[in-house]
Amino acid sequence: MLSIDAWKFIAGLGLFLYGLSLMEQVSKQIAGRPFKLLLRRYSKSLPKAIIGGTFITGLIQSSSVVILMLMSFVSAGVISFRNAFGLLIGSNLGTTVDSWFVATVGFTFNLQSYSLPVIGVTAIAMFFSKKRKRLYNSLYFVFSIGILLLGFGFMREGAGQLMIKFNIAAYADLNLFLILLIGFLVTVVIQSSSATVAIALTALHTHALTFPAAAAVIIGSEVGTTIKILFSSINSQPAAKMLAWADFIFNLFTAVVSFILLFPIIYLIQHIIQIHDPLIGLVFFQSFINLLSIILFLPLIGPFSISLERFISKKQKYNGNKFNKDTAPIPELLPAFMQHAAGLILDRVLEFLKKIFETDTPNNKSSFLPALHSFTRIHGTTNTAYINIKEAEGEYLAYYGAINEEDLSKEAYKDANRYIDSIRQSIHAAKAVHDIRHDLKTFHNSADNYLFEKDEQMSQEWASFNNAYMKLFELVNDDDIKKAVIQLEESTLGQYEVHEQETKMALYKQEIQQIDASTLLNVYQEILSSQKALLRAFSFLKLNTL
Repeated sequence: MLSIDAWKFIAGLGLFLYGLSLMEQVSKQIAGRPFKLLLRRYSKSLPKAIIGGTFITGLIQSSSVVILMLMSFVSAGVISFRNAFGLLIGSNLGTTVDSWFVATVGFTFNLQSYSLPVIGVTAIAMFFSKKRKRLYNSLYFVFSIGILLLGFGFMREGAGQLMIKFNIAAYADLNLFLILLIGFLVTVVIQSSSATVAIALTALHTHALTFPAAAAVIIGSEVGTTIKILFSSINSQPAAKMLAWADFIFNLFTAVVSFILLFPIIYLIQHIIQIHDPLIGLVFFQSFINLLSIILFLPLIGPFSISLERFISKKQKYNGNKFNKDTAPIPELLPAFMQHAAGLILDRVLEFLKKIFETDTPNNKSSFLPALHSFTRIHGTTNTAYINIKEAEGEYLAYYGAINEEDLSKEAYKDANRYIDSIRQSIHAAKAVHDIRHDLKTFHNSADNYLFEKDEQMSQEWASFNNAYMKLFELVNDDDIKKAVIQLEESTLGQYEVHEQETKMALYKQEIQQIDASTLLNVYQEILSSQKALLRAFSFLKLNTL
């Protein structure tokens, strides 16, 4: 049966973990508009991202909150993977602030004499401030620190009594790699590297572990803390999976480098820098290996990002329609998210329309297989693609609808609605052509030379329009964009008028039947409608004012 001292240590660990859990919960509550905007501001460049990740994680003391929010931002297309990775590796360094606090305060003061008043006062104050959310959350955060300190105090006292009966000599020769694995497994089980570090500090303080052994536990915890994030990304979009794998690989890199250089780093700390306090030396070791890995990994970030993207894309082909329903609606980032969504929808609509209008090569027109391919293309894959695009539209609109309009500034609301209009115009462009795909198939397989030639002409003209449309994306200046859009719209309208006159003349000359002429005019009308909708979708997406 366990002694009272063992139970005190276990109870202390439980309270410590509970305190960390409370801190994480309240961090999510505190992480409102200022935090999210701060996170995005620091994602503008890689150096700023690394500094920002360190600062923000040090501020809220929860790398899990930062990383999970980054996964949400990357999935939404708001932050690039490269800069999100910078924030992520910075958060590794930021999380060591908690270790410094425990090492300097936890072993210096009588924690129970300080933690009990903190817990008592904040708990009573929280009871009377439930309606004042900001004050309540602030008190909640201080309360969680009190619980954390109380738990660590129990851990320290329990471990101190246990060590009186503990024979350390029996474990003195334990392999350091085995101790590293223990640090990894403990962190995986309790899902907190901060708690593992606290255990290592306590064991070092009571001489249960030597300095190299405690350092090995720290190294193992670096990898163990990534497992929760890795598992949480299983059902996420590929972009979030990339970030989770990047977190794991980077921390594995940190572990390998620091284990290889374990004794040289210890020599540096103890003999060159001359840190004689083992507790301070251990948290310095943790901070140093994280900083060292950032410096060593920095030149590899570009090639690493490309390689990881290829790896993930091979394992799971990206599907733009696969919307992550777990992505929490974030009001401050809504315009950027909807802009990204509008761009994705437009790209997929253009690809859909390309499949509708693409034709077989002249040399193979009469063979059976191309004819079968043409049939399945129009009735199979294109119909499925259209349904998928519509589903994607619905999911994006549901995301937009989940955000309270009152949480948005007027400018953000205006921008978000402009991108919604872009999505709707893209869908209209797809629908217009989707409605005439049966007519296009009829023309393509018609024995009537006039209708067959018109089908070939429509395909060529669409390819020409598509090329001109894609060149719009190369323009930067608003005036140049407006001018180019107007010119392309006038060109398509002029083309429609020519076709309208040609069809009427063909009917007059009895080159086609009345029903075919009516169908042909309707097809021209829908194509024009689609092209105009595409131009409006582009304008809503790229122009601030229309």
